[in-house]
Amino acid sequence: MRIELEDENKKKQQEEHTCQQLSQKHESDLTKKEKRLLEKEKLKAMDWKGKLQYIWMYYKVWIFVAIGVVFLAFGIRSWIENARIKTVLSIAVTDSAGSESEIVEENLKELLGIDQDPYQKVDITETFVTNEDGTQLDTYSQVAFVTKVQAQAFDVALMPEALCSSFEKEGYFMDLDQLLDQDILQAAGQKIQGNHILVSDQSLKEQFGVEYEPVCVAVLVNAQNTETASKWLKQLLM
Repeated sequence: MRIELEDENKKKQQEEHTCQQLSQKHESDLTKKEKRLLEKEKLKAMDWKGKLQYIWMYYKVWIFVAIGVVFLAFGIRSWIENARIKTVLSIAVTDSAGSESEIVEENLKELLGIDQDPYQKVDITETFVTNEDGTQLDTYSQVAFVTKVQAQAFDVALMPEALCSSFEKEGYFMDLDQLLDQDILQAAGQKIQGNHILVSDQSLKEQFGVEYEPVCVAVLVNAQNTETASKWLKQLLM
């Protein structure tokens, strides 16, 4: 035990002597190994505050680089995950008092048979409002709605019947003959009005937070997800 302590003391004294010699050298004359040894001894002699200041002074660039790499990795991962997500149905709702959109979206995913796929989603937009008589959208909503439709951002629109008729005259809605089989159209009877359907269903009203009845449901003429839109219309007509 005594021999081990003596050896350890000798080693420590030798390191201190080496460090004294190194400290007398110019930094440019030191080898990499000597520089590491000198830094190690400097850190040993410092208290914790001094160590933090020393590390920050000499290694802050590498600290920022490490932080940047971590953020970049998370950013790339998030981008990849978002790139995999596909909107399978986008719904525009007029005069909504607000709905629990996440619950409604999950219910629609289940209805469409895609509830087990985390990379398929349903979007609901509820920002559109009508003017006082309910026959037109207000100015802001009109501009926003038309812009979104031109960008093919919506598949299906829910709105009051009077507003629906106005948009249908302007050619906004897809011909239902292109979406639904003739037997379904014939069985629907009075629910079919031109290129839209009328739904009198309290559950639908509550889901989307609307007060008007019937609810006009129509597929936009340039909808991208006509298959899922058609599937939902069939469910509404059952």
